[in-house]
Amino acid sequence: MDNIIAHIDEFGTNSIEIEKQGVSSHFLLCATLIEEKNLLKGQEILEQVRKTHFQGSEIKSSKVKKKSHGRRLTILNDLSQIDFTIYLIVVDKKEIISKGLTVKQSFYKYFNKLLVTDLNRINKKINFIADQIGTIEFQESFQNYIEKEVTQFDLFNESKLFEFSDSKEENLVQLSDFVVGTLAKCFDKKHFNENSDEYLTILKER
Repeated sequence: MDNIIAHIDEFGTNSIEIEKQGVSSHFLLCATLIEEKNLLKGQEILEQVRKTHFQGSEIKSSKVKKKSHGRRLTILNDLSQIDFTIYLIVVDKKEIISKGLTVKQSFYKYFNKLLVTDLNRINKKINFIADQIGTIEFQESFQNYIEKEVTQFDLFNESKLFEFSDSKEENLVQLSDFVVGTLAKCFDKKHFNENSDEYLTILKER
């Protein structure tokens, strides 16, 4: 089995006070998985999407306005030329009862650990690359936490586990950004789009 690269990005805030303005109702954590043999082609397609739809700048879901439904569909269809699979965690924050998850660092570490742990059970040859978050110190503690928590049960893990990359430099993280931002319009009550079923139709095979 070929090695797989999982590019990770998230949507939503960590706060569970969902009644407050600017706080998302849900938190989504998304990994787009691509076999190494398909990386170059994927990068070429993504670069073309950047040139065609974003004037060569970084692909970000937030750059596509809510009313620009047709534009989002076109971009999704173009990105679907990339051979990738989606792994998604959707957290309904009103169901969170653990006080530990009210701490920002614990919140992000916990759900990323779930993602990495589950994917490692499925395939031992996955390298994880996440969009940068927080300070350098936080990223280092984050990496150490993931490595300790995941590898303690699996001495034969072949993946490099977890590293961070600037999405401007690691363009396939931009794929995850656009996918998770689009899927948020299917789940998050404050960002829901009435046409979201059309997004799911495009992505359901993934």
